[in-house]
Amino acid sequence: MVNVVSYTQKAGSMISLSTTLTPLLSKLSAGTEMASYGPQQWNFLLGGGDINAYVVPSESESESDTNDIGNDDQNENSVSLLGSLLRVELNPSSTTATTDEDGSTSGTIITGASAAGFGMMLVSPAARGKGVAKLLLNEAINDDGNDNDNENENDNDGITSASASAAVDKKTPIRKLLPVCTPAGQAVYRKLGFSNVGKVTILSTDINTARNIPLLIDDENNNDCIINVKTFGSMRMVDDDDDDTATSCGTIDSKIKDLIIQMDSKATGYDRSKRLSFMMKNDPTDINGVKTIVATATTASASNNNKHGDDNKDKDKVIIGAAIIRREMIGGPYVIGPLMGSSNAALPLVKALANAIKLPNNDNDDNDGSKQKITVLLSDHAELVNEFKSIGSFEEGFNGPAMSLDGKSIYENGDGSYLGLIHPTLG
Repeated sequence: MVNVVSYTQKAGSMISLSTTLTPLLSKLSAGTEMASYGPQQWNFLLGGGDINAYVVPSESESESDTNDIGNDDQNENSVSLLGSLLRVELNPSSTTATTDEDGSTSGTIITGASAAGFGMMLVSPAARGKGVAKLLLNEAINDDGNDNDNENENDNDGITSASASAAVDKKTPIRKLLPVCTPAGQAVYRKLGFSNVGKVTILSTDINTARNIPLLIDDENNNDCIINVKTFGSMRMVDDDDDDTATSCGTIDSKIKDLIIQMDSKATGYDRSKRLSFMMKNDPTDINGVKTIVATATTASASNNNKHGDDNKDKDKVIIGAAIIRREMIGGPYVIGPLMGSSNAALPLVKALANAIKLPNNDNDDNDGSKQKITVLLSDHAELVNEFKSIGSFEEGFNGPAMSLDGKSIYENGDGSYLGLIHPTLG
C-alpha cells in the first residue's frame, strides 16, 4: 500500500529540506521527462524556504526506512520514490491596519488571500497508472495546516505523515494555483476542478543573440524614449578563473534587494521575500549555490523632463522595470525571472543581463556565447511574446496553460506588471 509522506522545513532544523530530499528526487527525476533536473536544480527549488514536498516512497520500503530519510546515517540508495509533488506557500503582500472601536490601530489584517502553488509532479514509470499522481495531489491540496505538532508527528526534521495532517479552518480560503501545467498533468488537475486562467510561453536564445538585440528609439531627443539599464551582482563562480576571490561573485546591495522584493510584491500580489532573498544571496563560497545578476531599467520622468539641471537628473528617473538572471551551476543554463515592469523595458533588460554575463576562461562550450542558452517564461502578454520572437530572435518552445482551482487569474491581486516567471513551479 502506497502512502504520502510530507516534508516541511522546521525553524531551527539543522537538516535542510534540500539536504534531505535532493538525492532521492534527483534519482526519481532521472527516469522521467524531467531528467535534466539534477542536484543543483533540486537544491534551488527546495532551498528557498517556501516549499513543502510530498513524496510516495516505494511500496517495498518499510515504515522505518521511510522515517529514516534525512538521518545522517541514512543511505540514499536504500530508499526510492514512486512520485513527488512540490507545494509553494505564497502569503499575500497587502496588509492594512486594524482599527479598534476607540479609533486606535492595534495590528494588521491580511487583505488578500494566501495561496499554494503546485509543480514538479513526477511519477516513476514503474508506478504510472496506479493512482500515485491523484494521491499526491489530494494530499497536497488539502494539506492547508501543518501545525499539528502534537498529533502523529515524527521526531525527524520536518517530516510528517500527510494523511495525519488536518486542515485548519481559515477565514480566507487558501487559493490553489498551478503556475504552469504540462500536457501530461492537465487531465489529473482538471479532474480535481482546475481550469485554464492564462498562458505561459517558454522562449530561448543564445547569449550572443541576446547581447545584440536591436533596441529601437522613436525619438532620440525625447528622454522618455531612452531606457537606461543598470546591472548588479555577478555570475562568477569561485572556480571560474584563477584570479577569482571571495568577493568576485558580486554581492547585491540591500537596497537593490529591497527594491526587487517590493516590485515583485506589487507585480504578483504575493510576498515572495524568502525566495527572492535566497536568489539574491550570491554566496561566493558556495559553488553549488545559485548565482544571479539583477538589472533595473529607468527612464526620465515626463513631469520633470528638462526642468532641472544635471545635478538633479538622477532624481528625475523613474524605475520602469527589473529582472533577475540566475545560474544554478557551472555549465548550466541561464534563466531570466522574475521579469517585471513595463513591457517596453523587457528587451532592454534582457539585453543588459546578457551583456553582464562573464563567460569563464576555458576551452569548452561554456565559453561559447553561441552555444549558451538564455531562457525566459513569459506569462500571457501575447504582444511581448511576438516582440521577443520578431525583434529579439527568441525561439518559442513549450507553451502551456496556467490553471487555478477558483477560476481566477494566478496574479489577480497584482498590478499587471508581472511579465516573466521565476520557474514553472514557483510562478
